[in-house]
Amino acid sequence: MKQKIKSWVITHDEKILFTILYIGLSVVLSIYISLFWLVVIVGIHTLLEYISLKYKNVDNVFLELFYHMKLDFALITFALFLSIYMEAVFGFLIAKYGTRFASFLAYQNTFRAILMSLDDLAQAIKAILSIKNKKQVSIKIEDEEKGKNSISDYLSLILLVGSIIGILISPYILDIEVMKVIEKLGIELTPFPKSN
Repeated sequence: MKQKIKSWVITHDEKILFTILYIGLSVVLSIYISLFWLVVIVGIHTLLEYISLKYKNVDNVFLELFYHMKLDFALITFALFLSIYMEAVFGFLIAKYGTRFASFLAYQNTFRAILMSLDDLAQAIKAILSIKNKKQVSIKIEDEEKGKNSISDYLSLILLVGSIIGILISPYILDIEVMKVIEKLGIELTPFPKSN
């Protein structure tokens, strides 16, 4: 039993059920409740990755952990970035073009969820293909672990750093108080936000 659990933890990214649950819960909970649950789900995934890397006896666990989870972290920060700027953008468009544009306000979360789940969909496709050809997938994973950085790796880092910078400078860009930004992030990260 213990060996089965260990094996599952090590290979969890290759399991279709895990991928489906990860995508489904991330998208549904972040859309219909709050981003807090996306953070929780990514946190659980991070813990699984940490345990998996410890089992694999990698040299630098935390560096490898960041490498594996960088896009997940980037998607969280990007979602927070969107939550700050999208409201301002939609507010500007409503003020400029009138109430006809107000109906599009309801699509904010949907748009954000689509952006956040693009990589998860790619992971799902990879997991499905792994059933047909597990050897090729394992070779690709080994190559990634050897440090062969791809364009997507660099794009993930750019998205992560860019989103963090965007959040930090948002009070100056949007001409609002720092506490307003903190308040907005606090609302987004509330487990069960009050509906207006």
